[in-house]
Amino acid sequence: MRRRAVPVWARLLALALGGFGIGTTELAGMGVLPDIAGDLGVLNHLALNVSNALGAWLGGVVIAAGLGYPAPAVVGAVLAVLGLVVLGASVVVERRGSTRADIPPASPLARQAA
Repeated sequence: MRRRAVPVWARLLALALGGFGIGTTELAGMGVLPDIAGDLGVLNHLALNVSNALGAWLGGVVIAAGLGYPAPAVVGAVLAVLGLVVLGASVVVERRGSTRADIPPASPLARQAA
């Protein structure tokens, strides 16, 4: 049994709708309910999704470049090292930065708890 070819426009429409859906669900909470979004860690979830997509894309790029199937593992290792560098930099900035008393609470709920 032969499968029918899916038109290019249908593939692009599915990609666009999926991207729009992910973007709106992640960012809607930040735009409509910023206090709740901060409490729920929406930015952390958004960063996870972006990094997951970036890693998959870069893995595909190195395979398409003809570097072979082990190449995505090298890309993953490089991205992990870059993540550790960012973590180290943020720890240094946090230790040099202001005290916790200088940082305003993220939401009214946090203000009540303080």
